[in-house]
Amino acid sequence: MNTTIDTPLNVISLENNNFNLYRLNIVELYRQVFSESSWKEGWKCSCGFQCSYWDIPDWFCSDCWEKMQDYYSQEEIEWFVKSIFEKDYYQALLWLSSSNKVVAFTWWWIDNLVGLNDEKLWLCMPKLKELRETLKKRWYDIEEAFYYQSETWVDPREQWKWYGKDIISINQDILRENQDKVSQVIQRTSKQSRMFNMRLAQWYELVYEYCDAAERVLFAKKV
Repeated sequence: MNTTIDTPLNVISLENNNFNLYRLNIVELYRQVFSESSWKEGWKCSCGFQCSYWDIPDWFCSDCWEKMQDYYSQEEIEWFVKSIFEKDYYQALLWLSSSNKVVAFTWWWIDNLVGLNDEKLWLCMPKLKELRETLKKRWYDIEEAFYYQSETWVDPREQWKWYGKDIISINQDILRENQDKVSQVIQRTSKQSRMFNMRLAQWYELVYEYCDAAERVLFAKKV
């Protein structure tokens, strides 16, 4: 993998008509981000073992010594990212270096709780009802649409440059500009993610805990 990183100069919208220009960079960035120690979705083995790219330098499983494979195939990542183009209202942004290398990426879309649950929240009906009651008690309009902040990736080798804060700042600006469409936000993240503390610092409300091994949670906030 390429380890050369430049200084990002501009932010552009990712659309269906320019996806092919950046798809290989997006695939590499996705793999780098989810290979981090908190996710360990870099290599995988048929025996079930998985680890980050940096845990095993020789590509062989430490449990069975079979050759490891990428946790996510290129086709899987491309399909996942391109699925955003099918949404009625979305925004996807790329942070580009001076050599047009993608070093950060974020996207979001607008949908109601039922639609978001089917696609992203994945709560069973009793748990979805519990979430709806919690939101209602905190004065969220559960019948109206939510802005769902989905993936936010920053190259792990660039974390010290605080692009994550830039991404959040831009997203906040977009929210304010689109208050006529949506006035409330919901986001799934993990206590193991850097995003968790950033959302707490921005006064997001913790509205649901999955109580799973990944320590996933849901945050919400009114615009």
